[in-house]
Amino acid sequence: MRPRLLIRAAAERDLRSIADYLAVRSVTAALRFGEAADKAFAQLLDFPHSGARLMLANPRLVGLRAWHITGFRQYRIFDLPTSERIEILRVLHGARDLEGILGSTGDDDASE
Repeated sequence: MRPRLLIRAAAERDLRSIADYLAVRSVTAALRFGEAADKAFAQLLDFPHSGARLMLANPRLVGLRAWHITGFRQYRIFDLPTSERIEILRVLHGARDLEGILGSTGDDDASE
């Protein structure tokens, strides 16, 4: 059985923020980013344990993985895969304080 995709509200905000940032420079780039993110999500559904496993101090994030977005390698998808679902927690630029941001990731609303 294929897992389902669960996108947390913080990840939805991240996607909108990145697209808005890119659109200021190039609407085409923003559209390509959206398409590339969708393809990356599909890849994660096909191969749930792809990406690098991260080791963070927050025990709620055991098993967290990072996966790149093709064509936008500086942006990474941070997900928690299980047999039932792929939970997308955040989509962030690699230059950000990832440990600080991800270490404080809490529960928020999700969309499926």
